[in-house]
Amino acid sequence: MKSQLGGLRRKFLSNHLMTTNLYSSNKKSNAEKEENVIQWCTFFRRNWHIYAEFILGIKLRPFQQIMIYFMGISDIFFAICCRGLSKSFIAGLGGIIAMNLYPYSEVVITSSTIPQANKLVEKKIRDELIKKLSPYLLYMYE
Repeated sequence: MKSQLGGLRRKFLSNHLMTTNLYSSNKKSNAEKEENVIQWCTFFRRNWHIYAEFILGIKLRPFQQIMIYFMGISDIFFAICCRGLSKSFIAGLGGIIAMNLYPYSEVVITSSTIPQANKLVEKKIRDELIKKLSPYLLYMYE
């Protein structure tokens, strides 16, 4: 029994060494890694809706995907929405995505009153987006 275990152990170790040598020879150089990061950043900066779904883990409805996409590609974005069409949610999510994709950016939330702006930040961004919907944002928050 012990001789069989020794043989299995040697077989496992030789397989493990073969795979580690194989993978160590295929490692990417720093220049390739940098190019990969640049390509992913460019892709996500052009497609905010994909960033929200795949990285942040927030499931969006089709009209929300379109609104987030247009927020990302345009300098000025206007959304004419009726009541209950997630205006505050989209504004908060757009601000979070902008802060994540563009380091050192400033996001300013304006409102007719200061308590209304604080309510948006506390209820929509912190309590709903960060604590309930996105495990990635919750990890960064904690």
